Amino acid sequence: MAPVRSINMANKAVGVALVSILAVFLMAGQACGERSMLAESWQVASAFAFNVFAEHRQELSSDLDIDVDQIGDMVATVNPNNIVVEFQVLPGSSGSFNTSEVNRIKEALDSGKLGTETDMSFYSDTQPLEAEISIDLGPSYYYHFTEFRQNVASVLGISQDQVGEVDVAVEPNSVVFDFELLPEFGDFDEREFNRIKAVLEKGDFGPVNTLTYSWDNPGALDAKIWTSESTD
Repeated sequence: MAPVRSINMANKAVGVALVSILAVFLMAGQACGERSMLAESWQVASAFAFNVFAEHRQELSSDLDIDVDQIGDMVATVNPNNIVVEFQVLPGSSGSFNTSEVNRIKEALDSGKLGTETDMSFYSDTQPLEAEISIDLGPSYYYHFTEFRQNVASVLGISQDQVGEVDVAVEPNSVVFDFELLPEFGDFDEREFNRIKAVLEKGDFGPVNTLTYSWDNPGALDAKIWTSESTD
């Protein structure tokens, strides 16, 4: 089993990566028109985030005693007080999990060394195992997150309280932000939807974006932003 120190370092690495990405996101919102500087900043943030998350995948595989290729999709949800990292554990070369392997992974998650709170879902020995880790990051992180929400709200012309859940997915060529926009009253009308969509299409947050009505939260909007020109 890996020492606690290395696990704590992995948790801090995720925090550092996400805070750094949020800082670039803030600058993107403030740049407004400085597209050459913005594009370069996005590229740096994307490369940095991918490298840090690659290291975190290596740490997770070591702590769970599995091959790094068994760590599948990884998504981080940014909350005011913590980051929740959701990831898949794929079956190994045999194509299926055995009981002892599942129990070993569950014990590692339940130990609390990977995060303050953990959860695991297991449906079939041939399907990916779904794991969740909650990581507390302290007051300095809360400051960065609050500043991030303030700037996003300012650029979009809404109140800070209307910036809801924020998800961050790290891909080889892009960082993908998916955040919820909450209506001030009732729901967003067509005029407000079009106004926010026009702001996003300026490209100040990223070159590619989508805006849709939320399926999970009636009346809310779901904004997704890629930091590269490609959504692949």
